[in-house]
Amino acid sequence: MSRVSGMIVGLIFATLGAASTAFAEVPKDVRQLKTASGWLKVRETSLFFDHAQALLARRLQSQAETALGRRRWGEAASRAREAQQHWLRIQQHVSSSPWLKRIAEEMGRADLVMAQAHSAQKKMTSAREAFERGWDRVPFSIATAESISAYFSACQKLVPNFWKDLAGNSCAGWARRLIGAFPKQSVERAELSKKWPEVVDGLSDVLLPAAAPRVLQSYKVPDEDVAAWDAIVPKLREGRLRAVQSPLRDFLENYPRSTLRQKARYWLGISQLEDGEVPEDVKPLFEKVAQESPLSFYGLLAARQLGKNPEDYLSSAAPAEKMTDLRLHPSEALALRKAEALLQSGDPALAELAQMELREIRPKDGHESEFLVRLANLNRQAGSHLGAFAVVTELIQRGAKQATTEWAAKIIFPIERWSLVLENSGLRRLDPVWVLSLMKQESAFDVGALSSSGAVGLMQVMPATAVETDPKITRAALSEHSSNIRVGTTYMSQMLDRFRGNIALATAAYNAGPVAVERWMRDFGLKDVENGLSLGMVEFIESIPYKETRDYVGSIIRNYYWYSRRLPQEVRNLPKSIAGPQPLQYFWVRNVPAPASGSDASQK
Repeated sequence: MSRVSGMIVGLIFATLGAASTAFAEVPKDVRQLKTASGWLKVRETSLFFDHAQALLARRLQSQAETALGRRRWGEAASRAREAQQHWLRIQQHVSSSPWLKRIAEEMGRADLVMAQAHSAQKKMTSAREAFERGWDRVPFSIATAESISAYFSACQKLVPNFWKDLAGNSCAGWARRLIGAFPKQSVERAELSKKWPEVVDGLSDVLLPAAAPRVLQSYKVPDEDVAAWDAIVPKLREGRLRAVQSPLRDFLENYPRSTLRQKARYWLGISQLEDGEVPEDVKPLFEKVAQESPLSFYGLLAARQLGKNPEDYLSSAAPAEKMTDLRLHPSEALALRKAEALLQSGDPALAELAQMELREIRPKDGHESEFLVRLANLNRQAGSHLGAFAVVTELIQRGAKQATTEWAAKIIFPIERWSLVLENSGLRRLDPVWVLSLMKQESAFDVGALSSSGAVGLMQVMPATAVETDPKITRAALSEHSSNIRVGTTYMSQMLDRFRGNIALATAAYNAGPVAVERWMRDFGLKDVENGLSLGMVEFIESIPYKETRDYVGSIIRNYYWYSRRLPQEVRNLPKSIAGPQPLQYFWVRNVPAPASGSDASQK
């Protein structure tokens, strides 16, 4: 069952929470969503008809899965079919529902329940058809060894030795893809190999023909400002600071609105230091970076050059809100109205439905900044940190005054899963603030996060990496927050050991892989990772060839600073090891962890 489904089923009979004073009385059809008995009463004319149908479908799907586990095959298939009928009603009656994007996968989950029920009833033709409909609709990440084995059984009954003919039947094609969905050393692959050794051996190493070369090839041309910046980086890495002054001034003149402008200003200031001191005529450069972007990595660096703290540049005044925006598309205005009413209920399960509605409203250039403040607050209230981050990012990119406030800092640096972070970091002798900073950057604390590359959960662990880290981990367990944090922190510890305590290098390795980081170390002449390095940390970060990793490492160091400031105010019983923001050198020298303290690790 998905995270949203689990919360909805678990909280169906929760007591009505206190309604927000910002709204009028909770609409009747929203109140009906709070109990299973009310879902059928929500009419087709209601704004919330789609949510009522989805809740009914999710409940029926849960009942189907329960019946399957109890070997009630007919009941399982019947409930799954009923669930599909409710999903189809959303398609037929609500053209703007946020559920429309999920219906294919939800229908596929029901198909897989029916397939397993049919397989148990020896209805092999129906089972095979339902399995293939299901596999076509759901991500392979939800497949289990048991369901795949049942599919193989249906195929074998209908097409003996089906795996021997990839071109002649669909079973072989689906089987090859399903086997390939699991790493070779995974628990699931081992189970399949035990039950179906001929299939796994016959299909897992099938060599696909090489793609035919194309005569015509398109080339991705980088943005001009990115290309100009890339030409400057080698000089920074080589320490030729005087030589970069003219190119940096040209960059700022030619690309005044570039997203790279703050780092260009920072480095222009660095290139003009005199014996490590900041001349008076250079201070305005650092001041501009710190004032315009105090919550960024370069805002942190610029403030440090001035001997100040980034929070000195934040306004304490709460930014004003605007309840709506005339530029909203009608479907967005409807989603806003629905989200507000769902949040008004005070029910955490309905807050997750509000998240879905809020995802339909993308922050755009034309939206007024005061409305974006409102949108960020609604996302925060709904528990969608990622949605709130996207809104504040838009404010930052437009240089809005709302982005340089304590309000923005609280939005960008929420504290979540702290008890689990403390527990796992204590067991693995990791700095818990580093773990929290990395988790925030990886997933925005979304338990159900799934990247396009297949990374899973709070710490965005790749399944293959997870199996190498913990050979007993299953794909299903990797999606659970406690197991995900355990595997993720174990991998962090391995990277920290591999790079001899250097946090910046270990952070880069977590994102790009240790082999890539070791290659960069060779390319950049980084030979001594115990007593100091032959290249400065910021220079190394600028030199990272992967833009994602370059931004990632700087962002996590930035996160660390702000979490170090926020944690003492927000969390009681901090471990003694957390003494506030660390100097930048902390991330670039060998950090020998202190022995794990039972008292520190156990404090929540």
